[in-house]
Amino acid sequence: MKNCLLYLCFLFLTPNLHAQGNIVIATRAGFLLQVWLNNAQSDVPNRYIRFDNMAAGNYLATVVIITADGQRYQGQANILLNNRYEVTYFAVLEAGKVEINLANETALFAGGAVAFAPLNTCTDKPILSPQDITSLQQNVKAQLYDKRKLAMLKTALPNAGIMTLDLKALMGLLTSEHARLQLAKFAYPYTCDKHNYHQLQDAFRYNSSMLDLKRFVNKQNKP
Repeated sequence: MKNCLLYLCFLFLTPNLHAQGNIVIATRAGFLLQVWLNNAQSDVPNRYIRFDNMAAGNYLATVVIITADGQRYQGQANILLNNRYEVTYFAVLEAGKVEINLANETALFAGGAVAFAPLNTCTDKPILSPQDITSLQQNVKAQLYDKRKLAMLKTALPNAGIMTLDLKALMGLLTSEHARLQLAKFAYPYTCDKHNYHQLQDAFRYNSSMLDLKRFVNKQNKP
């Protein structure tokens, strides 16, 4: 009986080595981040901060956004990490305040090492900055027809990577559902955070378009 009690105490006091997951915090192109999770600190400022193999539980995230002119803005958020999940939070700077919102929560593969989809697939190319996106939007708005707008966007996108939320804003400049779907398919190879592509579903009016894009993405991800 004594041995059983000792064994139960060992189970409760020993940390569960398999209770782990990943925490990712990202921001718009053009900004850099520094992140503190409880006592864990990110190494250097980056647009994408990843903490791998973290123990499941609650974390207080302190996020500092650094703008191009060196200004620093700080915000905090509570993060809940479930066992064998990867959570992605997006930090946004609005009117001098940092908002940190959950963008995605993905179950990881069971068994073996924790696995995850790559967050940033634009490691070999620059990413369109907020200024680049604004300039591109102004040029596209000057065009009268979707055909010209789409042609301009297809010319610009291969030159640099783009974030999903910025792509969604560009899709909103197109009038027809067909043109928006064409742009979403064309831009997929140039999108840096492909794991967030589901956020484009709000850009469509019809379920058929959303299903079409989903089938396209699934086909692209097949090995």
